[in-house]
Amino acid sequence: MKKSIDQAVSEYREALLSITEDAQDSIEPHVAVVTGIQFFSQLAFDMAPTEEKAREVIATGIDFAYEDYKEQEA
Repeated sequence: MKKSIDQAVSEYREALLSITEDAQDSIEPHVAVVTGIQFFSQLAFDMAPTEEKAREVIATGIDFAYEDYKEQEA
């Protein structure tokens, strides 16, 4: 049976959290954040058809993260 997109994304996020937890004893949180942003930004630039599209995808990710942050604060 094929996974739904929501389920696949949820599992992917859980895997990223697990990796982050594994690294918490060896690198500072701000270093983990910068490294993650750098990694995923490079992925966007490598995979996007244009630089503009890559920048749009990166900005969208940042916007979604901020929305999630604001919802958690409420």
